[in-house]
Amino acid sequence: MKGITDMGLIYIIIGIFLIGWCMFSKSVWRSLFIYLIYITCIEGVMKQLAKTNSTATFIAYPIRDAMIWILVFKVYFLQKGKKPVPSKKHMPQNLKVLIILFVILNLFQILASFTDIGLLISIFAIRPYLEWLPIFLLAYKYMRTKQNYIMFSSALLFCVSLNGIAGTIQYIKGPGWMASLSPGYNYFVYEQGRVFTGSGGESLLRPPALGNDCGFGGMLAMYSLPFLFYLFVQVYKKRMPFFRKVILFLATILSLMGAISSISRTVIVVTILESVIIIFLILKPGMKTKAIFIRFFIILAGAFIIFLSQYPTFFVRYQSISTPQKVWEIFSEKESSRRHRIENLPKLTARYFFGGGLGKSGSAGGFVKRYDILTEPKDIPFLENQYEYTLLDLGMLGVILWLLIHLMSLKTAFYIYRRSSKEIKYACLALVVILSTLLPVGWFFGTMQGISGAAFWFACGCVFALKNSSEETFML
Repeated sequence: MKGITDMGLIYIIIGIFLIGWCMFSKSVWRSLFIYLIYITCIEGVMKQLAKTNSTATFIAYPIRDAMIWILVFKVYFLQKGKKPVPSKKHMPQNLKVLIILFVILNLFQILASFTDIGLLISIFAIRPYLEWLPIFLLAYKYMRTKQNYIMFSSALLFCVSLNGIAGTIQYIKGPGWMASLSPGYNYFVYEQGRVFTGSGGESLLRPPALGNDCGFGGMLAMYSLPFLFYLFVQVYKKRMPFFRKVILFLATILSLMGAISSISRTVIVVTILESVIIIFLILKPGMKTKAIFIRFFIILAGAFIIFLSQYPTFFVRYQSISTPQKVWEIFSEKESSRRHRIENLPKLTARYFFGGGLGKSGSAGGFVKRYDILTEPKDIPFLENQYEYTLLDLGMLGVILWLLIHLMSLKTAFYIYRRSSKEIKYACLALVVILSTLLPVGWFFGTMQGISGAAFWFACGCVFALKNSSEETFML
């Protein structure tokens, strides 16, 4: 027990330092950089080093929440030379209504469920739906200039590179080495089953990199790809110094390491999907980024070949998605057929149209041991995607409200991309790619919780920030 207490004390000290930095630093950019490092490189390690989930829940999460709300307050009210701007002053009226209704619905669910599962668990159950709302507010106010876009993209690429290095080392060292780091990592490797068997019968690790679950480094790399391409456009279009090109090249290699070492087939498929969307967008007449994309693709392809030659075991798990036919076989396999489960979504929707109650899905279900709704009745298998999570927790009304926010943001992003000048167009391309990808992947084949939720709400905030930014203000 003493070890857990000592670990908790260390976490509290770290939290005080990080929160103090965000609170007293005069630079919003430095505070945002520290926040990015925390959520992508520190928070997950803190959770894994802890022996119990309570340490992560009651210390790691509040640190993140305090940092982001301090940043929001500073951006809206404490920036020198600028008048305080209400958080929703320039937002479209229908967007404000959707967000307010979505928040009210979540709060109503707390009132409806806390007598059954307790107030703390009720709050924890709605956390996945509201925890990233402040990052939307931050992006909406802060991401209105080209300079801020470049700095954010660079900071994100730095964090992705660190995860790429960590994930590659973890994979090469193997599950035994990973499990020896702490009781938390031992539980992650062996109790949660984050290993798979290689072609030679050896045990291979699905590394978490610097995150809390396997594939974190790959997910981070996946969502950073559009911003990485944005940096490529800026570096090569403006003919920047050679050393910046070298740094960008190395960061691209490290990002690819993060994607490949995640051993996540979803990451690889979605990365390919993002590349296809980028190609589709830049082939539009008048776009002068085709040569830049060719360089970008050559670097990625070259790095991919190097990895294949040096570490062939990386691709054992990826052999199952090497052809479209194999991808379809995985999608339709009998034991866990995603196609069959998706076909049953109408039946699940009819049964739980008004929801199933908080604490019956997601991580909150583990606290109250109410996973019965995920497996019973047997005629409707549970897919564990965002649609089903939201349906069970918030009912069809919650699904509709969140989906409308998503579709409205995507529509606005496409409008900005088509109508804006080139500088804003290049920035908006990343947002179109992220929101387009999350529409099928996040709702029906994954979730928009954790880092995916951060990517979604940040992209939405950036969309409406660009909508209120002219070419002159964007170039400031």
